[in-house]
Amino acid sequence: MNQYSVFVVLAPAGVAVGIALALFLWRHRGTRGALALFWYVVAVTGFLFLNLLELVARQPRWTHRWAVLTYPFIAFFPVGWFSFAMQHAQRDRWLRTGRLVLLCLVPGVTVAVALTNRFHRLLWQSWAVRWIGGLSALSVQYGRWFWVHAVYSFSLLILGSAIIAGEYVRSHRLFRQRSRLMVVGVVVPILFNVVYVFRLVPGFTKDYSPLIYALSGVLFTVAIFRYGLLDVVPVARQTLFDTMSDGILVLDRMDRVVDVNTAAAAILGVDQEELVGRRLADGSLGGQGRAGAASDGDAASGGAGSAEPEGRVPSVPAELATGATRFDYCRVGTEGVQTWDVKVNPLADERGQSVGRLVTFHEVTELRRLVDQVDELSRVDSLTGLYNRAYVVERLAVELDRSRRAGSTLAMLMIDVDRFRQVSADLGLVAAERVVSRVADAVRDRCGADAVIGRFGVAAFLVLLPGVDAGGAMATAERVRTAVADGSGVGDVASGTGAGSGGGRDSGAVVTVSVGVLVADAGSVLGTEELLKRV
Repeated sequence: MNQYSVFVVLAPAGVAVGIALALFLWRHRGTRGALALFWYVVAVTGFLFLNLLELVARQPRWTHRWAVLTYPFIAFFPVGWFSFAMQHAQRDRWLRTGRLVLLCLVPGVTVAVALTNRFHRLLWQSWAVRWIGGLSALSVQYGRWFWVHAVYSFSLLILGSAIIAGEYVRSHRLFRQRSRLMVVGVVVPILFNVVYVFRLVPGFTKDYSPLIYALSGVLFTVAIFRYGLLDVVPVARQTLFDTMSDGILVLDRMDRVVDVNTAAAAILGVDQEELVGRRLADGSLGGQGRAGAASDGDAASGGAGSAEPEGRVPSVPAELATGATRFDYCRVGTEGVQTWDVKVNPLADERGQSVGRLVTFHEVTELRRLVDQVDELSRVDSLTGLYNRAYVVERLAVELDRSRRAGSTLAMLMIDVDRFRQVSADLGLVAAERVVSRVADAVRDRCGADAVIGRFGVAAFLVLLPGVDAGGAMATAERVRTAVADGSGVGDVASGTGAGSGGGRDSGAVVTVSVGVLVADAGSVLGTEELLKRV
């Protein structure tokens, strides 16, 4: 099989690939660089197809005609390549209409010269058809204008390659794979074309450059749509992007990771090189996040309330897929839970068209801790460490609604210190406050971990017991009453000693409590105010 037969075998596959690429690029023509690449692929595919027809033509005049008709494609595809390179280098504004017209001037003249060559012989001085293995091979002697066309075309191809090579040298190592694909995609066809035009290899008489140019379109398409790196090109990356303390994640229109700085990769716990080119749909980029804020059911400092299970939030990609523009992202690290405030901003090109999203991570761990502390203080009674009245009433509404939905009971205890005004008069204000604190400790210790407890008045406490029936509520109430009455939960309040000092009786001040019990079943229609009046 000779070199012409090999070309005829491979060319149909190249044409099919070119057509498929052209259709794909046209559907995605809104992507930066895709439209210029579309015209490049169309020109190269047309060149390849007509070159194939030239070889299989059965009459010399048709061989000549197909060869002439290839020139509109041959002349213009270097312009497509140069335009593509300019878009790759973010120099779109240079490609204004006037300059594009000037770029197309020489190719336009070349097409006109090719179509009228028989009158002036400027493109081909002479031509002849040779038959090789049943295929027609056109042999030509170039005219003067051919060399003008060749120099101009090679100049555009080489200049475009130089632009991309320059981007390769200046780009960060994460982006060099893109530029490497593009440089290989154009340098190899140029080398083949130079070898053919200048007959540098003896015996190599078939021009394979149209086939190689068609295959190079595949490399260019991969560079755009596999790595997705033409929409946003990093600027001053080494000095600005990677040195920022905030994490930066850049996504394109198809939710592929276009760029990521060192801080963002560390936050997500994924290597930079693994992130670039990945789509959000590929899976979690950073593992499962954990909610940083405490839930309403968490126990306050010293409180008897039980902690709700800590919430779980979706990973960063899941949050972004929902269209969220701001949310918290949490990770458990060596220093505990770390929290970042994540903001998502749209990115648009100079025409105002969306090209992706910019995601920023700003650490707010200490700020969230301070906010949590302030929130906790706003819910907690400073004397007893239990919830304050406002919050325990709020929790009553929540627990009541929850018990009704679950079809369970909600028991309530209202605990009052007996004759507290007299106790305060006998012992003094400081000792009276100590009585309240010690009674609060007794209530906390005897009510169990699932109880929600709050200071309801000066010497009154409200206890919520989710899921407890009347018998359990009465038993709890009796434990609290007994613990306070025998002093095991109060101690010597006058001297400030603990429970082991002989109890309330030995101090001369017997402290007792009265306990009201109310159980609301699942069918209860009473609201919080009615329940508080009845308990």
